[in-house]
Amino acid sequence: MSSTDFSAASAQSIVNAMKKHAVERVVAISAAGAGDGREKVDSITRLLFCTSNPSITLRDSQNMEEVYKNSGLDSLAVQPVRLVDGEPTNRARIVERCGLSSKISRSDVAAWMLDALERTEPFKSRSEMIAWK
Repeated sequence: MSSTDFSAASAQSIVNAMKKHAVERVVAISAAGAGDGREKVDSITRLLFCTSNPSITLRDSQNMEEVYKNSGLDSLAVQPVRLVDGEPTNRARIVERCGLSSKISRSDVAAWMLDALERTEPFKSRSEMIAWK
């Protein structure tokens, strides 16, 4: 079992190493409902997140996003909705809202993150909530 601040503490170590080695871009996996994604999650899901064990992970993800946001690096937190197994579908899209039925495959999230790293322009937003459309 990891500490309740594992992601945030790891992010700070990653930021320090990136600055030491002049690496300027990072894409991290977060969670739908963390950081600025909180208001994009429907009220039922938000209630479930806040009153159960996922609230610990969500808080850690939010703190991790803050570390990257304040780092001065070109950073992006990818906030996938409910993860499922499956082959890549190329159906991943940025969503403005998500609910209990929203989902995306782990392979589509991985592809999204790799594509994000290859973007030539600086990230316009610090986070992107993604789901299947």
